[in-house]
Amino acid sequence: MKRLKVLLMIILMVEGLNAYEDREELTIEENLSIVLQEFDRNEDERISLDEARGGMKDNFSKHDLDGNGFIEGDELSTLPKPRVKEEESNEDFHEHILERHDKDGDGKISLEEASGGMKRNFKRHDLNADGYIEGDELDTLPKHKEKKGCS
Repeated sequence: MKRLKVLLMIILMVEGLNAYEDREELTIEENLSIVLQEFDRNEDERISLDEARGGMKDNFSKHDLDGNGFIEGDELSTLPKPRVKEEESNEDFHEHILERHDKDGDGKISLEEASGGMKRNFKRHDLNADGYIEGDELDTLPKHKEKKGCS
């Protein structure tokens, strides 16, 4: 685990990225979960070239170490840590999360509606153990840098 963190830091320094900021409190798994939530649209736990955007798409072959057309497994650790979008309000963040996951429109996310890292860590976010992530519990979800038009 420590080796992955060191590898991630080295890659970020080599590539000159400033994405490793104010995220020391999150584990490697939590950061990888954020990356999957942001890019893995079909929720297959890997990122295809079609799902990649921006710098990830431009450098896809650098991260697809085995050349199989997907960034998956240990290859995910070669990606930079996501940045926190400072100017995003909690209300905007809640709205974005609910638009993406609240399939039945009831204003809360059930285990069935959750996906990826949110599903794997559902109990951590469902603070009152009522079977839903809602209200202030949405603040326990990791925030990540959003691209314009993402919702």
